[in-house]
Amino acid sequence: MSVKKEMRHGTKSCNELYKLEETDDGVPYLECEGCGYKIEDWIKWHASYVNYCNEDSRWKSKKDHLTCLLSYFAKLYKEYYEIDFTFSLNDKGLFRSAEAHLIRKMYTLLGSDADASRDYIDWIFETKVTKRKKKITSIGFLATPAIIQEFKLAKVKKTKISRSTPLPPKMIKWAEKFAPQVLENYSLRDFGELQLLLTYCSQDYESFEGVVGLGTFLEKLKDMNYINSNLIINNWSE
Repeated sequence: MSVKKEMRHGTKSCNELYKLEETDDGVPYLECEGCGYKIEDWIKWHASYVNYCNEDSRWKSKKDHLTCLLSYFAKLYKEYYEIDFTFSLNDKGLFRSAEAHLIRKMYTLLGSDADASRDYIDWIFETKVTKRKKKITSIGFLATPAIIQEFKLAKVKKTKISRSTPLPPKMIKWAEKFAPQVLENYSLRDFGELQLLLTYCSQDYESFEGVVGLGTFLEKLKDMNYINSNLIINNWSE
């Protein structure tokens, strides 16, 4: 972990320098040379915080989002580069460090949406690191507004649905399990064929009532946000 040239324990009662110490496992922490006060955020990181991204309950808690995103970035960094990411030492602690500030900026630019932020980190490693061989040496790269805008545009383009867009496998699997007669009676390989079925249903739904599970299937599509209440496919692009 990188360290500033000089860090002080700046309180009313103490203004002595921090000295860099390490645990027996080589994990750094700061200890005031005057009063012995310790900042052990990096020890806590290795003991607990680094695993936050693997805990679903943490992602559901807004107060844990920053730690989850730091953890998730560190996890992917280790997977892609096979070395640990180096966090800077800071006399205010890990969560007031440059890396924490930049992750918070990224999170804010993405609407304070943890899922979108996690998708963005995935996208960074998939498109910039894997495909374009980008070497990430700083989290600052993630907080670049132009790159975040590029991600947003790519996401909008990806969500556009045309006639030739294949139906998602999870949609087919659900129908196979809960509405098999729908698949037996209709060909549903892509959104074009789904659009045809929806058009028929919106014009004369009564003629389709004999197909067991069709109504349930349509309600499920609404719940999954694939279609709206008027049986129109969301993000439809002719």
